[in-house]
Amino acid sequence: MVFPLDQITQLLNLTKGSAKESALSTADKCDNEKECEIHRDAGNNLKKMNQELEKQVLDIIKSETDAQLWTIGEDAKLRMPIISYQLIINDLQIAVDSIKKAVILTEKFEKLDDLIVSALWTQAIMRYSRCFKKSDDGYSSLEPEKYIVSNRSKTFHSTLISIRDSFLAHRGKNDFEHHMVVATLLKKSKRSYQFNFQVPSLHIQGHFIKNHKSIIKHIETLQRRVSFTLDKKCRALDRIVWNEIKT
Repeated sequence: MVFPLDQITQLLNLTKGSAKESALSTADKCDNEKECEIHRDAGNNLKKMNQELEKQVLDIIKSETDAQLWTIGEDAKLRMPIISYQLIINDLQIAVDSIKKAVILTEKFEKLDDLIVSALWTQAIMRYSRCFKKSDDGYSSLEPEKYIVSNRSKTFHSTLISIRDSFLAHRGKNDFEHHMVVATLLKKSKRSYQFNFQVPSLHIQGHFIKNHKSIIKHIETLQRRVSFTLDKKCRALDRIVWNEIKT
């Protein structure tokens, strides 16, 4: 049995589900017929585009193997968890690659713009964090208490999520921004004075965490745990598909 778990296929499946439904549901709620028609056209065009892309991907897979191929239907019980865990593995890999590239660039170029390093770390932390964020449209997320086991890993996880919550995605107290309010007393006339207020800010750019190797090891360990879960889901789907074929 061959399961289409190629990364591109997963991304196509993801797009087909949420974006089309969003466009069509908006059409149901629009105020006038012209607006409804625009939203319906957007949904239909997206559906057609995704069907074409899926066909191209499957054609590529078919050209590389003589084995029989099946696409798993949208109503299949384990389809969404399998897509979800594969996408999580992809996100974790992008997180690892981003950190490694930040380290390599820092070591290779003496005058590297720290903004580039910050951007790579931002990519890594946002990709990591969204693996634990619950979805409203059926995608699985990771439960920290199940996948983050050791105290050391819990510390790394807490640090990464904190950077995301208080600095990257939301405004809060963090170690990368420092602000103050300075009041300057200015003389307006012989008898009047006025305060002028300024807010000088310091933004630290570059590496968000210096302990690169340990963070990478933490993410790769998490990735292996998720891969084990994905394999179990695939084996379960394997049994379901075989039972359907036999009947």
